[in-house]
Amino acid sequence: MGEEAVVIPESVLAECVYVLLRVYKIDRQIISEKLRGLFAYKGVVNSDKKDLVDSIFLFGQTQLSIVDCIACSKSVNHGMSLFTFDDDLRNIYSKRLRSST
Repeated sequence: MGEEAVVIPESVLAECVYVLLRVYKIDRQIISEKLRGLFAYKGVVNSDKKDLVDSIFLFGQTQLSIVDCIACSKSVNHGMSLFTFDDDLRNIYSKRLRSST
């Protein structure tokens, strides 16, 4: 028992966040806390698990959309540049990039 492995695609994560935030009006920090708890289960075996957990944490700390948080976290974690017209996203990306080095 408890030996099943699951993958939670980022599209499913984004949809969950959207429904919890916009439909059920759940606070961003609570969404972040609960979804990070979900990803903490050993049966969640996403190859991008660190990226998604970092994204969820960033979502709880900012006013960025979860999609922006995913783009930011993946860019920082994999040493890739992030090009955006969104000033808030660009600023947060720059801060995270500096703190990761």
